[in-house]
Amino acid sequence: MVFSPHMTQTSPPADQRTLLGTFVFALGAVCLIIVWFGLGRIAYDVVVSGVLSNLPVKFLVLAVVYAFGVGLGSVSRTRFDNPIFPRLARIFAWIFLLLLWLSYLGVILRVDSREYSLLEYLSFLALLLLQLLALAGLRLVTSDKATPFFALSLLVIVLFQLLLIVYRYVFASAPMSIYLAGDLVLLLGMATFSSAMLGEDAFKAFIERFIEKVG
Repeated sequence: MVFSPHMTQTSPPADQRTLLGTFVFALGAVCLIIVWFGLGRIAYDVVVSGVLSNLPVKFLVLAVVYAFGVGLGSVSRTRFDNPIFPRLARIFAWIFLLLLWLSYLGVILRVDSREYSLLEYLSFLALLLLQLLALAGLRLVTSDKATPFFALSLLVIVLFQLLLIVYRYVFASAPMSIYLAGDLVLLLGMATFSSAMLGEDAFKAFIERFIEKVG
């Protein structure tokens, strides 16, 4: 009796590849979801409740989980090329951006209230920095350039903080204090990152056009 290759083959390699790629990406997605909820809980504890206990440990644990999530997502995209992977990665980027919006607005209101300690302020900065890094890290699993709306939406919140600063020190005539330094550090940091998200290509093109006009 003669067996053909079609009779001895139990499952097509293409199907196995698709199934394995989907499984790997699902694991990465679960890791990113855990990180999102973890960062959201930490943001609530730090900004709203003022709970600062064990923050380094919490950040470290979430960083490890995030590294696994982004790593598995990158592997699923490079080794198991599937059109759905970049799309889901963009969805995760929007979800992390939403968390960053809410956290940044909450930090702005806390800083504007002038009711925080130095340790709380440093925790605010660390929280926003980690969320910014998490958002930037998702670029590893997407092939397209970040939409300008990412940067513009953050710049709108930066403008809101700037208006609060102007109102307090210009129109409300608040006395000069050390809190102004905290306002400016937060403002300049977020403005710098938001501007950088517009892309190096746009910045280089602006510089080149400026040099051409000046020269």
